[in-house]
Amino acid sequence: MAINWNQNQPIVHHARTVLVLTFPMLTRLGYSTNPSGIEGYVKRTTHSGGPSAHAEGRALDIYVSAFVHAEKMLGDGLFDVFSKNHQVLGVDHVIWNRRIWSAAKGGPRPYTNAANGPHTNHVHVAFTRAGSQKQPPALQTLAAALRRRLDAQHFAWGRQIEGWTEATPAETSPYR
Repeated sequence: MAINWNQNQPIVHHARTVLVLTFPMLTRLGYSTNPSGIEGYVKRTTHSGGPSAHAEGRALDIYVSAFVHAEKMLGDGLFDVFSKNHQVLGVDHVIWNRRIWSAAKGGPRPYTNAANGPHTNHVHVAFTRAGSQKQPPALQTLAAALRRRLDAQHFAWGRQIEGWTEATPAETSPYR
């Protein structure tokens, strides 16, 4: 069966489901046009003219701000989860808050691609073509462990994000 690369691949659907169930506040932060707070397929090319990982539906952007303490904690944790577990999750590279990790070059190392911005408003995760076709059960386990770790590290962490019902992120975040 031929793969349709012009749509979200199975890993994007799987990751969106797992992350929203584990971190429901992603749906309320308001940075993304997608109600889940996680973007996937976008038809665009790279600077060299080839399709980007987003254009093949094998990348996702998880919208959190590096300028809001609780969201930065989540972004840092997601960066670690995806980079440190890249083999089981099929990750090609991760970009967040001026840092990049890639399967080809390791890291984390500084990310200075001015054309793509510093990635301070989202965690970008790109999967390999093979990895994009999987739905690894390990992602649910890893996300749950991250949530427990964040909750234990900072008692008010979840409430800092989940409690934003009166003021919108646009009113509270310096990024917007």
